[in-house]
Amino acid sequence: MNFLDRLFNPPIREQIIELSDRNIRVIVRHRAYAKLRYYTKHVNIEWGGLLVVSTKGNEIIVEDVVFRPQNARRGDFHLDLNNLGQYLAKLADTNPSLLPKLKGWAHSHHSMGTFWSGEDEDTFRQLCNYYGDYVIGVVVDNKGNQLWRVDLKHKVFGRLVIDNIKPEYVITDHSIEQECIKDIKENLNRGGL
Repeated sequence: MNFLDRLFNPPIREQIIELSDRNIRVIVRHRAYAKLRYYTKHVNIEWGGLLVVSTKGNEIIVEDVVFRPQNARRGDFHLDLNNLGQYLAKLADTNPSLLPKLKGWAHSHHSMGTFWSGEDEDTFRQLCNYYGDYVIGVVVDNKGNQLWRVDLKHKVFGRLVIDNIKPEYVITDHSIEQECIKDIKENLNRGGL
């Protein structure tokens, strides 16, 4: 039984598991890493997006970043929840296998550094309750810094947070920047809150 399975379905007499980034490996595929960098490079204000993830044993693999319509300005942004609902409904029809993989959150603090704001904490709490088991997230800034975490929902301990995880990056594809610029032009409303 791997770590994530033991955490969510512990044997009756199991002792408390030590939670740390040694127990959970986060692997960020090149597509996701590049999109985080390019969205941050080409958006000079805050932005947010969903992470597409999968798991294998004790590994959480971040495969992609989904950039959806949003209103943003310096220091604040909001996803267009109506559009997000339409996107998820369309996915249910066109690509239902992707829905359970949307278990992550990416957010830029642009020039303010990488830290977990009160709004970030609220977002993680809501997403962890929504997904029911875990949510992974990253906050990035325009200097290239990234702060990763995993929030786990446990039936005994409630929400557990493993913070400041050091992911492994898998770099393979160098053609993603133009796709990110197109996404930004189509989906970002600057100053329209």
